[in-house]
Amino acid sequence: MDLFQKLIIATRAPFLGASLMPALVAGALAISEGVFRPHLFLLAAFGVIFAHLGTNVANDYFDHKFSNFPRKKTGPTGGSFAIQNKLFTQRQILALFLACFAVSLSIFALLGSIVGWWVFLLGFAGMLIGFFYTAPQLRLSYNFPLGEIATFIGMGPLLVQTVYFVQAGSFSTLGWPISIFVGALVSNILLAAQLPDEQIDRRCAKRTLTTVCGLQATVLVLKISLIAGAGALLVAYVSSSSLALLGIAGIYPYARAFSQIKKGNYPLALEGCISALNWGALLCCIGLLL
Repeated sequence: MDLFQKLIIATRAPFLGASLMPALVAGALAISEGVFRPHLFLLAAFGVIFAHLGTNVANDYFDHKFSNFPRKKTGPTGGSFAIQNKLFTQRQILALFLACFAVSLSIFALLGSIVGWWVFLLGFAGMLIGFFYTAPQLRLSYNFPLGEIATFIGMGPLLVQTVYFVQAGSFSTLGWPISIFVGALVSNILLAAQLPDEQIDRRCAKRTLTTVCGLQATVLVLKISLIAGAGALLVAYVSSSSLALLGIAGIYPYARAFSQIKKGNYPLALEGCISALNWGALLCCIGLLL
């Protein structure tokens, strides 16, 4: 296995859609409102991506440092196992997540010098959420409902409005309901990922929605979140006739996801939630561009 392949595993790059899709929605929103600036958008998108990569690696670092990981990796959840499988040492993983965060902060510092210092603060806020998601000072992901709320805010309103702000120099009124929709889809991926990890999380004393409230409560919150996200797009349509409403059509994979949850096939349910984000965000972008 070469270094590139190891880095793909360690950073969990296949899950970058959770940040890339919201960034694309922000770009489409900027185009629809006539404020799109390609070079600034690309810089912001890369800043977001490196913050996400840093978050993924930091999570693995802190989970390993405090022995909060499964003894055996059996699916897409549970971390990258880059340290456990000796792809990298713990020190190398520390250096990797610090490097990713440093690149992200450098990009947002550059954007701040071009657009205004608020941009740097917004990017820094996103990085802090990622760092403290598992860092021992706050451990947001271990303290329900802080991890769930942080994911919704960080991958929804904060991410979408930050990428938009970089281009327009202000927030978008339409961006709020749209970012709620996107944030709901991303946070639902987190909730679905909690299902196969329930026993592992209990052993690690990790307080998530699933470990605190159980399977049925998690499924109920998944449905409420989905309805709230769709409702936000309806608000956007009623208030501005925005065709971002098309995004609702993209959540059809949830039919399969809920069916798989009933069967106890949680990895396939997770795939359905990821697919719903990709399709929902893509159709939302298409609607904004029409």
